Amino acid sequence: MFFKQKNFLLLSIVIIIVSVLLRIYQVGDRCLWFDEAKTADFSSISIEDTLDKTRSRSSAPIIHPIILYFTQQIGDGPWAVRFISVFASICVIVVMLMMVRVGISHTTAIIAALLLAMSASQLRYALEVREYSLSVLCSAMLLYAYLNYVNSKRKNGPLILLCSLLFVAPFVQYGLVFICFAIIIGVCLFPSALGEETGHSKIQHSIIAAVMLGIGGGLSYILTLRYQLYIVGMQIERGHYYIYTEQNFLKFIIKSTYNFVIFVLPGQAIIGLVVVSIVYSANKLFVHRSFDPLILLGLVSISMLIISSVVHVYPYGGIRQCLFLAPLVSLIVAKGLDDFIQNTVESSRRLSILALSLSVIIAGGIDINHRKPYRSQEELLKIYNHLSQSIVSGDQVYIYCGARAALKFYGLDDKNYIYGSCFRKKSEKYVMELQHKLKEETQRLWLIFSHIYKNEEELILAGLSNKWDELEKIKRRGATICLLKKNKNNNIR
Repeated sequence: MFFKQKNFLLLSIVIIIVSVLLRIYQVGDRCLWFDEAKTADFSSISIEDTLDKTRSRSSAPIIHPIILYFTQQIGDGPWAVRFISVFASICVIVVMLMMVRVGISHTTAIIAALLLAMSASQLRYALEVREYSLSVLCSAMLLYAYLNYVNSKRKNGPLILLCSLLFVAPFVQYGLVFICFAIIIGVCLFPSALGEETGHSKIQHSIIAAVMLGIGGGLSYILTLRYQLYIVGMQIERGHYYIYTEQNFLKFIIKSTYNFVIFVLPGQAIIGLVVVSIVYSANKLFVHRSFDPLILLGLVSISMLIISSVVHVYPYGGIRQCLFLAPLVSLIVAKGLDDFIQNTVESSRRLSILALSLSVIIAGGIDINHRKPYRSQEELLKIYNHLSQSIVSGDQVYIYCGARAALKFYGLDDKNYIYGSCFRKKSEKYVMELQHKLKEETQRLWLIFSHIYKNEEELILAGLSNKWDELEKIKRRGATICLLKKNKNNNIR
C-alpha cells in the first residue's frame, strides 16, 4: 500500500485542514435563505415550543433542538445556527479517514475522504441550517459501525454501537432508514469477515437491529412524520419521482442515477473514474464471485430508493434528500479504483495513486467552480441594503411572505412594513390585501420579493400595474426589489 503510517497521518491532517477551510469560508457572510431562516426561527424558542411548531415541517425531529442548544450556548448569528452543519460536515471527513480501523485500506480511505472533501454538494449543505450534513455524518457513522461489526471477532460491543445508531438515524433524517434496512440485511448475510458465527446468531442480531430501528422509526413517526405526509404530494410536482404516464422507466433510472452520482460526488468531471470503478467492481462480483459488503449496501439502498420513487414515497436522483448516501457511494467508488490499481497496474502504482488523488482534487475544483456552493440561494441582504439607501420619508414597504423569515433573522423587520400573508394558489388575494393596507397618502411603494411561489411576483405586479407605475426594478439571485409610484388613475378608497 502506498498510504501507510506517517504518510497516511500527514495526508489525513492536510485533508482535514483543507476540509475545515473549505467549510468555514463565507459561513457568516452567505445570506440565509427561506428554509434556513425558518429553521433558525423555529429553533430560537423554548424546546417545547420548538417541537410543537416544527411537527409539520419537512425535517426530522432532532435538528431543531440541536440548533436551539447551540444558539443558547454560542449566540444566534449565522455562525451559531450553521455551526452544527459545518461541524458535522468536517466530522464526516474524519470518520471516512477512520475507516482504516474497520478493514478499509489506507488508499481507499484517502480517496473516499477526498471525494467528500471536494464535493460541492457537501460544501453547500455544510453552510445551510438544515439536517443534511448531519444525515451524512450519521450515514458515515452507520457504515463505520457496520464494518466494525463485520470485522470484529467479539460482536457484543460493535452490535451495541450499531443498534444505537440504527435507533438514532430516523430522528436525523427519514431517508436514512434505507441505508439502515440495507445494513440489517448485511448483518444477516455478512455477519463476520472471520466466519465464526452461526446462522442462529445472524438472525438473532438482525432481529435486534431491526427492533432498534423500528423503535426509533416509530418514535420519529409519532413525533413528526405523521404530521408531514402532506408534503409528499407537493414534492411529486417538483420531480425526482417516477410517473409512469410521462416517463420511460429505464430512462428514468439511468437519468436519475446519473444525476444522483454527479450530485453526491464531485460532478461530471469524476464520472470517468466512477465508470472504471463500477465496471471493475461488477467484474469482481459477476465473474470472480467476489462479493463486497459495501456493494451489497449500495445495491440494496439504491434499489429501495428507486422503488420508493416509483410508489411516490421518497424522491430519487440528484436531490438533497439523497445526500446521506454520499459516504457509501464514495467508499464504493474509492475501493473499486483502489482495487483496480492494485490488481491491474504492474508498475508505477505510487504514480497511479497520486494521479488518481490529483484527478479527484481537480474534479472537485471544477465542480465547486461550476456549482458555486458559496453563492447565496436568495440574496435578500443585497436587496435590503438597496432599500435602506434609497427609501425616503412617506414610502411604504411591502414584504412578500417568502422574504419575511430572513429579514426577521437578521433583525431587519420593521413594524411599519406591510407583511404579506401567504395565499398559495390564490394570487389575486395578495393584491387585495396589499391595497387594503396601503395608506391613501402613499405616493411610492417598495415591494421586496424572495422565495417566490411559482409566478406570484409577476401576478402581484400585474395586479398593481393599472394604478402604479414601475420606476425601478432590481433583481438579485432569488430576490427582487421594485419601486412603484402612484399614477393619476390610483384611487384606493
